[in-house]
Amino acid sequence: MYRPNLKPSRELAYILGVLLGDGTVTYNGKNGYVIKLKTKDYTFANEFALMLRKIGLNPVIYTEKVSRYNKNWNDCYVVRAFSKIFYKWYKSLTIDDVIRIVKDYEKDFIRGFYESEGSIWKRSDNNQLRIRIVNTNHKLMNAICSMLRELGLNCKLRSHLGSKRQAYEITIEGNNIVSHFLKIINPKIKNVVEK
Repeated sequence: MYRPNLKPSRELAYILGVLLGDGTVTYNGKNGYVIKLKTKDYTFANEFALMLRKIGLNPVIYTEKVSRYNKNWNDCYVVRAFSKIFYKWYKSLTIDDVIRIVKDYEKDFIRGFYESEGSIWKRSDNNQLRIRIVNTNHKLMNAICSMLRELGLNCKLRSHLGSKRQAYEITIEGNNIVSHFLKIINPKIKNVVEK
């Protein structure tokens, strides 16, 4: 059995950022206690698996066929690790606990969250770069906006329109500030505007 190191670290902060975005931590009788990320980006999958290994887990990466009705994804990459200890620890956390755990590792936490929930593009009306991060947890989004401001990154937090559930959006706009965000946070993906 693999015993994860749950002491605050860069790796754990990144993992928490991913899990509060696209990742999941679940239990079911068939597969047990599962830490999982499903993504179309191999670089993201590999980075998440690397961080899980660094805290002492033993993840695997495999490809999975996505429904033939979803034309955007032919295959996706799945990262999966098993740990009852991690499951119980993670499920006990509040947002306040997460904020405390990632203190001094905010950049890594934001990187994991941004790689899960963020996007970058160039506005057509003014040719300026824009970063957007969307999530449904208002307290979490408030905390992330505060972390960004402490890092010297001006951001706006507002309600996100067009979502079935109440969601919130963090935006960072302008070529200079977006470049500064990318330099400080150093994401492995979503770091250039895709054509």
